[in-house]
Amino acid sequence: MPGFAVIDLETTGFSPRQHDRIAEVAVVLTDAVGRVQDEWCTLVNPERDLGPQHVHGISAADVGLAPTFAVVAPHLARLLEGRVIVAHNASFDTRFLRAEFGRVGLPVGIDPLACLCTMRLAGTFLPSAPRGLAICCELAGVVHDGAHSALGDARATAGLLEHYLGLDDADPLWAVAHEASATHSWPSLPVSGAFTPVLRGASRPTSHWLSGLSDRLDRVPYPPQADDYLALLDLALLDRYVSFTERGALLAAAEEAGLSRAQVESLHHGYLDALARVALSDGVLSDGEVADLHEVADQLGMDADDVAAAIVRAERGVVVAGSDALGASTMPDGGARSGTMTSALGGVPDGGTHQGAAPAALGGAPDGAAHLGAAPAALGWVPDVAAHPGAAPAALGEVRDGGAHPGTQVSGAVGPGEGDGAGGGNGAGGGRTAATAGAGTALVAGPGMTVAVMIKTTAGAVATVADRPRFALARGDEIVLTGAMTRPREDWEREARAAGLAPWPNVTKRTRVVIAADPDSLSGKARTARRYGIPVVSERVFEELLGRVSVG
Repeated sequence: MPGFAVIDLETTGFSPRQHDRIAEVAVVLTDAVGRVQDEWCTLVNPERDLGPQHVHGISAADVGLAPTFAVVAPHLARLLEGRVIVAHNASFDTRFLRAEFGRVGLPVGIDPLACLCTMRLAGTFLPSAPRGLAICCELAGVVHDGAHSALGDARATAGLLEHYLGLDDADPLWAVAHEASATHSWPSLPVSGAFTPVLRGASRPTSHWLSGLSDRLDRVPYPPQADDYLALLDLALLDRYVSFTERGALLAAAEEAGLSRAQVESLHHGYLDALARVALSDGVLSDGEVADLHEVADQLGMDADDVAAAIVRAERGVVVAGSDALGASTMPDGGARSGTMTSALGGVPDGGTHQGAAPAALGGAPDGAAHLGAAPAALGWVPDVAAHPGAAPAALGEVRDGGAHPGTQVSGAVGPGEGDGAGGGNGAGGGRTAATAGAGTALVAGPGMTVAVMIKTTAGAVATVADRPRFALARGDEIVLTGAMTRPREDWEREARAAGLAPWPNVTKRTRVVIAADPDSLSGKARTARRYGIPVVSERVFEELLGRVSVG
């Protein structure tokens, strides 16, 4: 006797008649007495938005990697063949199965006698039990982990089935079901190649997404196509999150432009520099702006030291590009002066030619760095404070006389907030940034402050990237909403109209932005938006955009 096939589905909604689809399917195979023999589960690409993601918790990035039901169908049919189908609320699951098999041209009839519903059977084996799977499991003493995941619910349903069989395995309903399943046949479908189930978390990166770029590509001079890459990066970072879909698009754009990984990393450093310049354009770097820089850096595979370096360069107005990364040197005199050691990220003026002076990694070294044995600056110039033996500069904080005394140690913390100054004095106040200790020191000159920092030397050159315009909506712009929102769509449309925007039912080339519950949405509107180069953003980002709609 083949036994039972316990199934559970996660779907985009409640009705295939409303174009809802299966997004995840799980099957637990048991023997005739309910003992588990095997289990199988895969996500299914529904080729549309995922509906209430806050309920089933499936991400669009994951189902983007999953097979369609047409690919899953042959494998699923083989699992179900000859077995009694069991589900909790079986009419729901079998309705979707019939619809999905019908979509691939294989209408199937599921004999109701060959299908058992643990929800209905609860009236027999769990008298007065409610309908829900969770409460039925609780009453039966069945473990129910992973609620609202297909495999978690299928395992729990299989546990209920075994409980029912243990209470009365002689009930005629079991024999009737087995007899019906023996005469029912599922369609025999050709299997197209190897099939590997895709599980939740499949899109979770095991390394940074830039690892998809080859390090072996020939380096080319800074190509015009880099502008296309940067424009795409602007859209991807609009919500400060590079979604799974956007990662693929960026990798494709970089490969099309012939950019190596080193060149893309150089562009990313230059991009962070551009954001830092914009943030400092008013002479003030707020906590929020620092946090924003850290957020962008994290998405681009950089760290706190890289943020601190970008801020230093922005403070000093340093714009750098080196031959190592993009084939164009910006060093004065090409670095050809006799005795001059070329810097890693820019030109070295005369200050670098003094005997014993180590060149700055970024920018020129005044006389302060020319002292015999003076430590080089990683990103800028080092005043007398660094020339004294034993002086340890602050990670990033205000340094007064304390930094110049032998043996003085100064510390600072990463990120926004207050740091300790030299000799235990107060450091830079709230809103100033800090970086972890690195390879050298640099001096930051701000309004009314002198700041010494420890920053690691950037490996490779930093591309010069123009200041990035801030994305904003203007009155009259058309916006489109798609998918199941966390707030009623009518609320968003009302707020958009109040701000002077024009909610639109369909995506056109005039559409300014598409709002989705999941930026990786597979809805037709989201796919059209990506084809037109229109950003797809979350509700959170749209709320921020609403707060700064311009007159236009």
